[in-house]
Amino acid sequence: MTEIDCSMIENAINEYSLIDECQCYKTHKNLIGIRINCKKPIMQVFDKHEKMFYIDHEGNIIEGVSCAIYLPVASGFIDRSMAGKDLLKIATFLQENRFWNEQIEQIYFTPKGEAVLIPRVGNHTIEIGKAENIDEKLHKLKEFYTKGLNKIGWNKYNKLNIEFDGQIIGTKR
Repeated sequence: MTEIDCSMIENAINEYSLIDECQCYKTHKNLIGIRINCKKPIMQVFDKHEKMFYIDHEGNIIEGVSCAIYLPVASGFIDRSMAGKDLLKIATFLQENRFWNEQIEQIYFTPKGEAVLIPRVGNHTIEIGKAENIDEKLHKLKEFYTKGLNKIGWNKYNKLNIEFDGQIIGTKR
């Protein structure tokens, strides 16, 4: 037991980006205890170089995950500096809102850094522009879904643009 270095074990485990915190300790019964808290991924991301990583609820990048985690996917013109900014805003909103978390399956970022949402239901894309005021934009869209698309049909529009305040711009098929 005297030869076991708990600090070395903690440091080795903490090197993995999925680990939030690791505590290693010795017990009075000559046992080694290891307590590990993992980060919780909230979005899978493919950056502009097609490298895959996840982000957690604080915008931390998580790499080296070898198992499948079913989360919304972000792709397109993404660089790692977006992890704590626009990606985090959208991922956090989706995570906290059950309807939108179930509705949105992919986020695509254009070369201008504007977000396009790909829903599970309907054959259209949702252009939201920058990630600012995402809650207001998607609240407005949800009303349009319930009061408009339920009556005229979910496949009438190719694109819905909700970037601008107070309006939804639909592009017909």
